[in-house]
Amino acid sequence: MNTSIDPQSILAQWDYPNNLFPAIPPYDSGYARARLTAFVSDKQWLTVFEIINFNAMAVLCVNDITAIGNRSILDKFRHRASKSKYKTVVTPDRHTTDDHPYFPETSDGSISINPLDFEVEIYGAPHHFAPSSRKYQELGIDLHAKSAGELDAIVKVLRFLSYDRPDLVFLNNQELQPRRFGHNPLPKFMQLYDWQHPDYRQQEKPSNSPCLRSLATAMAHNDPSMYHCPKEAINTHWSFWPEWSVWDP
Repeated sequence: MNTSIDPQSILAQWDYPNNLFPAIPPYDSGYARARLTAFVSDKQWLTVFEIINFNAMAVLCVNDITAIGNRSILDKFRHRASKSKYKTVVTPDRHTTDDHPYFPETSDGSISINPLDFEVEIYGAPHHFAPSSRKYQELGIDLHAKSAGELDAIVKVLRFLSYDRPDLVFLNNQELQPRRFGHNPLPKFMQLYDWQHPDYRQQEKPSNSPCLRSLATAMAHNDPSMYHCPKEAINTHWSFWPEWSVWDP
């Protein structure tokens, strides 16, 4: 076991209210997908949570990023135990919207986008997608009815991108890598898309999750093989979160 890192101290950091452990779904958001990346060295640890969602208040497709540990990925907050920020992920292609940052809307206020043929920018890079309706069906996305937590058609598109092209919508390895702290970067320990996330609607804490408890133990031992998450406990898929504005942030 890594004597410099205690699993209980990791759980305590995750549980600490001021560290703003991220909620699924984020408040007033249509949730698409989440990812957890852990970094561990002999003395330091860091967990980076990314939650891809459509923020209804900002009318933006964003990646909510929360770093918690005894070292932060966010350089200007390096002396804090945790910090949250967000990055705009998907925007309209500027060549089709006159560089306007928002998607066009219909007369009823809904976002106008064709999920079977659309042009967008992802972190500023233009992309064109023409997925088949069958592809959406394979991902469990119903094009003819609203599914769990859908605020608008853009959520279908965001869910499609999150599962079909996670390499585009989540941070790349260079953006994830902790750096410029005066010593070597932290080694990546593990990256997860599936785990049991605490349900704030039920007043759950991170330490209530068997998956996160197991991850804390594995990190403390610096041994990825020790991680175990019961399949029946996993709840990070969007279908587990049918409501999106019922908790008090």
